[in-house]
Amino acid sequence: MSNIDRDPVEEFFERERNQIVSQHGNDVHWRGIVRRARADRRSRFFGYVAGVAASGLVIGGITYGAVLHNGTVPLTTATNGGRSAIQTPRPVATGEQKPVPKSFAAMSISNVGQGSIFVLGSSDCGNARRCPVLIGSTDNGRTWHLLSSFTSSPVPEAPTRDSVVMEKHGRSQVRFANARIGWVFGADIQYTTDGGKTFRPYGHLGQDVTDVETDGTQVIVTSVDQCSNTVCKGTYHVARASITATGATAEVGTGATVRGLDDLQIVFDAKQPYVSPRWALPPTSGFEPQRVTAGGLEPVSRLGGACGSPSEQDLIATADPQGGLFAFCAAAGGGAAGSMGMAVFSSTDQGRSWTAVSSDALILVNPGSRFFAAANAKDLLAVSGGDPAIHGSMKVSHDGGKIWTSPGAPPPMPTNGWAWVGAPGGKTFYAISGDAVPAFWQSDDSGETWTKVGLTS
Repeated sequence: MSNIDRDPVEEFFERERNQIVSQHGNDVHWRGIVRRARADRRSRFFGYVAGVAASGLVIGGITYGAVLHNGTVPLTTATNGGRSAIQTPRPVATGEQKPVPKSFAAMSISNVGQGSIFVLGSSDCGNARRCPVLIGSTDNGRTWHLLSSFTSSPVPEAPTRDSVVMEKHGRSQVRFANARIGWVFGADIQYTTDGGKTFRPYGHLGQDVTDVETDGTQVIVTSVDQCSNTVCKGTYHVARASITATGATAEVGTGATVRGLDDLQIVFDAKQPYVSPRWALPPTSGFEPQRVTAGGLEPVSRLGGACGSPSEQDLIATADPQGGLFAFCAAAGGGAAGSMGMAVFSSTDQGRSWTAVSSDALILVNPGSRFFAAANAKDLLAVSGGDPAIHGSMKVSHDGGKIWTSPGAPPPMPTNGWAWVGAPGGKTFYAISGDAVPAFWQSDDSGETWTKVGLTS
């Protein structure tokens, strides 16, 4: 573009966007994981939440839709063409902002503070197909606009939610470090430095990506050498990079998947990251989560005899940086048919020791999927879902996990229960429905009452 074609108003806003300073925080995140249910195993849909400050990141997601094929009609000129596609950044003036499609349904959320929120979802794009699309808000969710579409990427099908890796080049998750730098990923990753208008390939180890998380200054990527529709095998990798790097290829830890790995999730407790494995068949040793240190990976302590199988564990961090960690595991005694009793543990020394909080106070119905959030050391939220016959459940605790009750005024129970919960800080909780809807739910009183937040324009 020649100088005479430059719009001084656009240049001014572009310069202002370039002056944005990243606000450090932790991520409150959720991984939606999609794969065929195993015939010899009940379907699971695992996720977790971690976070620190009210100004920190809130990340989450839910995956569903139809498999895409090349050649669908783009929803925006910022369409990406696949793993090798690199789009030239193009400033979008206010008048060019496009509305969110009415068929939009949320898959993954990233809130970086200062009013900037990004949601990756799916939308109808012709020929009975659904395309991944990225929408954004600059006014803390009051209004939304379309940023990009990914017309050559597959969107996983519902309701099969059982493991980690999507189809090749699929994109169902979004993570942003600040208002400009972020990643979308499924089995591979793409990277943006202009607030989601354009994306380019992002280097990583291994073959299939299992998680991407950031605390605002660094990003950690986990991946596995080989994944099929049932399990990941071979070597798993943990890599770390600055958010300004064009890839995460510096390996800080690696290990064997042994008898099979379902997922390899990342949790941030303030600035301390952890890797939390999901085992298809847990090994006899080395199954516990690990701290990511400067020298590599360091196992956290085991939870104790109150737990059942090591494959039934969730590690989360509080939204309060002083709150520490919580761990949930299937109680050794199990639960009644169609439900699961959960044991709760807490740690204030980065998992070097654990305190048993309760062993059977938390009962979740239909625990094929379960998700947890901690606003602070006292206020916790637990949900489940995934079965249209039983739907799911929502429970809150205000004493650090000792006593659990139903909210005073809970949101309507979705047909498929709940697909994620998160805590951005203060007394706020977020929840995403297991159904394909263009909205999420928000509570500002520690989970007791809830308000629906719409995402369409």
